[in-house]
Amino acid sequence: MIVPNAFSPEGGQSVAFKNFTIDKGSIFEQIRETSTRSSRSLFFQHLKIMLVSEELLKTPHQLTKLIDLLLRDDESRRNIKVIITKGRSKKYLAMKPPIEKVPSLYIEELSKNSK
Repeated sequence: MIVPNAFSPEGGQSVAFKNFTIDKGSIFEQIRETSTRSSRSLFFQHLKIMLVSEELLKTPHQLTKLIDLLLRDDESRRNIKVIITKGRSKKYLAMKPPIEKVPSLYIEELSKNSK
């Protein structure tokens, strides 16, 4: 989740994002649980990339359920890039990129350059 104040001139070196990890329940339950941990609403129209671990792909129908949930949500983008990660996806979102303030923006730019 983006912390908008970090992008203001007064934000300085403050952290520009907050990651949430929910390892239980269905995808819908995980989204609902994330909503209870933040004062801000989740806004899927800003979602540009989705990191999915190889491990998740080993579970039958999990990727299908995730994509189905996003397609049925009228607030979701229809052009989200799905990126498969080795190991847990959260380690990629926890990195401190050399240029961008937010790891997801850095990963998105890397994906553009890898074509």
